[in-house]
Amino acid sequence: MTDSPSTTHSQARAPARAADVHGGLRLDAHNERSTRTPIHPAPAPNELVLPLDQHAGFPASPIVAPNSRVLLGAPIAEPGAEVSAWL
Repeated sequence: MTDSPSTTHSQARAPARAADVHGGLRLDAHNERSTRTPIHPAPAPNELVLPLDQHAGFPASPIVAPNSRVLLGAPIAEPGAEVSAWL
């Protein structure tokens, strides 16, 4: 007697969707310690070093001199080639 296709173990099941899965772990948050005091902003560092070669592309070219003061959001380096990025 042979198995019919509907009873073989080699059939692939359709993956379950998140809406189809019931239950799961219900864990308490336990966040009393982390929410006890408010978050404070960190102070600005005395020195900030940003590498101009940050990815697989070409390094960016600096447009400000070392030790220059720059404004928040001001560009400090421009793309060095087609595959590059502003900093």
